Amino acid sequence: MIRKFGYIAFLFLCALSFSLVSCGSDDDDDNTEVVYDEAWKAENEQAFEEKKSDPEFTEVKSTGNEGSILMKQLQAGDGERVYYTSRVKVYYKCSTIDGVVQDERSRPYDDPFRVAVSSGVADYDSSSNPDGYSTVIIGWTIALQQMRVGDKWEVWIPWQLAYGYEQKGDIQPCSALIFEIEVVDVLQKGETE
Repeated sequence: MIRKFGYIAFLFLCALSFSLVSCGSDDDDDNTEVVYDEAWKAENEQAFEEKKSDPEFTEVKSTGNEGSILMKQLQAGDGERVYYTSRVKVYYKCSTIDGVVQDERSRPYDDPFRVAVSSGVADYDSSSNPDGYSTVIIGWTIALQQMRVGDKWEVWIPWQLAYGYEQKGDIQPCSALIFEIEVVDVLQKGETE
């Protein structure tokens, strides 16, 4: 009888331990749920698609096949070209498709915004960036490489090449962004201010 009870107790403990293991959570899994407004996402995608049919805009595809942006020249410059390895100073205004201005650096009140065209280029990452140049979203990297000093463009960036599913300040996830960008100075790799 004692042997039978011991055997049953052993089976019960084994069954209990297996059930607890299978119900546990794995801390290594990143199952963070992304929260976004599906209607807002659809509205942004539709606005971007409609803007593609505007003949004043040129579609520029990314070299990495991430997608494309739309650009319209507002002012032609004749200065130095911007390259993937460049650092630039720009004035800009950022708004969402509903016309709300989210951020801007404008003349004559602000100093130009200082950015590295690509964060992946040596000497421009945050650990070796003594001049304080910021990194930019993928859409800006694509746009800036089409520009030169003196250019001012209106640039439409789809949400996938902007902040994606991230909330950035007051900018909702899945927001297409509309920028006016004016390049005022460029430094090529190796040049200092």
